[in-house]
Amino acid sequence: MNRSTASSTTGAASWIALTALVLAVLPACGAGRATSSTGTPSAEPAASSVAEPTPSTSSTTASPATAGTAALLASAQTQLSGMRQSDYQHETAVDAAAGRYDYDCSGFIDYTLTQVSPAALAEIPTTASAGRALAQDFEGFFSRLGAGDAHWTRVPTVPEIRPGDIVAWLVSPDTQSRDTGHVMIAATVPEPDPTISGAYRLQIIDSTTSPHADDSRTNGATGLGTGSIGLAVDAQGQPTGFYWQGGRKPDEATSIAVGRLTG
Repeated sequence: MNRSTASSTTGAASWIALTALVLAVLPACGAGRATSSTGTPSAEPAASSVAEPTPSTSSTTASPATAGTAALLASAQTQLSGMRQSDYQHETAVDAAAGRYDYDCSGFIDYTLTQVSPAALAEIPTTASAGRALAQDFEGFFSRLGAGDAHWTRVPTVPEIRPGDIVAWLVSPDTQSRDTGHVMIAATVPEPDPTISGAYRLQIIDSTTSPHADDSRTNGATGLGTGSIGLAVDAQGQPTGFYWQGGRKPDEATSIAVGRLTG
């Protein structure tokens, strides 16, 4: 299995500096939370119903929306800065003192939530065969979120995503993968894609075997890192599909949901 070394963290250095700026301007309480919604992401619309994204009013260094998302993002950045080696694997094995972070995408989120809010993680359903929450569990939980949840709120549209929010999608129907989907942490706010109509680009932190655009994992490295994805939206700004590499077609239509840790 390919292994990231201390040198593989160089590509993530700019994101660490970026997050230091983000956390420095964090408000004392969670201002600007997205309104909860009980709707599910709509299917990919016909081309005529796709709205052209309007320029974001927030810069890519906008603050996390809540203290919870700030803590989640800070934990992810601590892992990035302390990483000496990382492998993508389905069994989580972390030795923070040694800088070892071996996990898959959901293992990364599970571990990070354990560090920040075990009570919030306990609300996420688990896949019985895995004994923990997988990508499909995060997507299903976020898509069903309503008002009044103790630790989470749903982010209904892509333009409302803020750093520290969790993005989860189901594996697309025409994919042969045995994985249930993918889950990651937003590192910035989304920006309209200058090359693809009806899409946004988003810098994220995740664990993967396949690099995204502008990825910190080079030379076959796997595991923890940063990269850029794309999100297709409908006329209301709700996500309808993803581009594994931001700015590069084709997109894959599937169910996508975004959750925000509120406490």
